[in-house]
Amino acid sequence: MPKLIELVRKFDSGVIELPLMQRDYQWPPKKVVDLLDSIYKGWPIGVFYIWKTPNIQITRSAAVRRVGSKIAEPFEGYLLDGQQRLTSLSKALEMEDADNLETRAFFDIRKEIFVMGTRTKTIQKRIMNDDPTLIALSKLIPKYIASESEHKKQTERMFKDILDKLIEQHIIGNTTDALAEYRSKLDSVARMLDGEALWELFKTGDTDKDLDNAILLFKRLNKGGKTLSRGDAEAATLTHRATASIVPKMRQIVQDDHQRRLGLNFVFAARALITVHRDSSRLSKLPTGWALSGEIKESWKVTDRSLRQVVKFLREELGWTTRRWLPSANALIPLVYLLSRRHNGFADKEQADVRRYLFLTGIRGLFRGTVETTIDSYIKPVRTAAKPTQCRAALLVKTIAKYQQRRIKADDILNARSMYSPLMQVYLAYLVSKDARTWLEETPLLEVAKRDISDPLAVHHIFPRELMRDHAEPERINCMANYAILSQADNAQIGKEDPQVVYDGLSGKAKDYADEQLFFIFTEKREWIQAYDAFLQKRAEMLAERLNSFIKLG
Repeated sequence: MPKLIELVRKFDSGVIELPLMQRDYQWPPKKVVDLLDSIYKGWPIGVFYIWKTPNIQITRSAAVRRVGSKIAEPFEGYLLDGQQRLTSLSKALEMEDADNLETRAFFDIRKEIFVMGTRTKTIQKRIMNDDPTLIALSKLIPKYIASESEHKKQTERMFKDILDKLIEQHIIGNTTDALAEYRSKLDSVARMLDGEALWELFKTGDTDKDLDNAILLFKRLNKGGKTLSRGDAEAATLTHRATASIVPKMRQIVQDDHQRRLGLNFVFAARALITVHRDSSRLSKLPTGWALSGEIKESWKVTDRSLRQVVKFLREELGWTTRRWLPSANALIPLVYLLSRRHNGFADKEQADVRRYLFLTGIRGLFRGTVETTIDSYIKPVRTAAKPTQCRAALLVKTIAKYQQRRIKADDILNARSMYSPLMQVYLAYLVSKDARTWLEETPLLEVAKRDISDPLAVHHIFPRELMRDHAEPERINCMANYAILSQADNAQIGKEDPQVVYDGLSGKAKDYADEQLFFIFTEKREWIQAYDAFLQKRAEMLAERLNSFIKLG
């Protein structure tokens, strides 16, 4: 059996590849930390299954991980189970790069725990300040070594440098016991991947039946992070020879920047394709071989085009550019289905209905329950429309029950605690429709939303939490009536300032931009900290009024 570090190196170099059926890497930081902790403690982490077949399979390696230096070993096979574990270890051991802090792991030598680079702001700050007690795993476990003798020399030098820094900064004393204790910790981490990796080979021939068996085994084995869902399973089915050619295209669309930022994944793309292809989203009732007809490729072309048109509408018209501003990914599938029945995007006269459909399904949480039943209920009137020209977004709105189209009340605003609640998502779309601008930069919020950073927009507490801690209960501070939407830069610059001071210090135009969200409340000369409840009530009423008018709720 190879060492675990050798398995990581084989995986990194392409000696072990990922077959096309593998889903996206999806482990959250906590899962990675738990994996590292288990290895450190010598606990079992499961078996890795490798598929050996005489035929070269289409792989998805380059889209999932950075392939490392080639090693002089023959090809082993395709990884059926263990992708999440090996990808996590590969990413955790990476050297510093411009965009990999989130997936790199560090060892907190004092607490004897592992942490991920962006898990908390405190950890990020410690890394930025070069905290000697937080040691990058890549230092202790290099992915590639020239030779064992050179590796031992480098390890000795690295241990000495780390211990010297700990002594220099008075974290440990220069005593035999302290040095022995901390050296033992470093040595335990450096050797933690030297244990044997349990792996088994699954050998097949090169017939269609052999391929079907490999896909079936993948479905049964794969529990990477969570049990393989029906959507993941059907996505794997698409890697059959008859349909494998469209899978890279499906993966590409969800890896493109606009879709990726919205959190749209391969399973979502598969469900959209199934809905367009079969006029139903029901994964649970798919017949065997549902995707083997020649029409599947044409269905994907239509799905691809329609999905891109929907995403363009979200970005350009609503300012929804990241996952936290999207109420429901599944609510997009009826829109994709609607556009699959025509060549162009949404007509100008139906855009208000598209907005209304997205807003109401989001606010009322209409896609939180049985997703397949809900999607099918919205595509039914489109599917059964007598003429293609009747396939308009108004059909989707008419499907929403009347009682779900009730007016938004001030109490709804006061009770919305999340900074990214559906009401806040609608509020962003409202501000975009008004060409609202961030206050200090004076830049349109739509332009800010499109910036090429992970979280370009910020939800700003108008009355900062620190300022109000002694004046109001947390649930009265953290509520939508106290939220504005600004750029991250403006939010950072305003910080903990008294909002009346901030408002009074704004220039004429900037004050107008602020009033777009503050509704001229601060023009009243009052002591607003003491009158905070009155501020909340007044702003909640105004927000409800604006949103009702925007959505056209009678």
